[in-house]
Amino acid sequence: MLVEGFHDLPVLEDPPSETHCEIEKALVYFKANPAFRPLYQVIGLTRLHRLLGSQRHRQTLLEDYGIDDLAFQRLSTEADTFRHAVETPSLAASTR
Repeated sequence: MLVEGFHDLPVLEDPPSETHCEIEKALVYFKANPAFRPLYQVIGLTRLHRLLGSQRHRQTLLEDYGIDDLAFQRLSTEADTFRHAVETPSLAASTR
């Protein structure tokens, strides 16, 4: 279903295992529509962080995707989520 629904987004065209599918599901959030990107980046980072905590996923992430702790940190710094929150005036401030 992942491949059929998001055929243009997975890193691997045909993920060979359930472990790969779980990783692909996390990585899809980093390719989201620009309007939803800030929220989806948080979801993707959360899922990726959880996967890095699993030895089975960690090994697959490193071997097949080149993602380790340093790559995760880089993704965290590239995510515009937190910058977006700082740059967007709060609703309370705009109603004063």
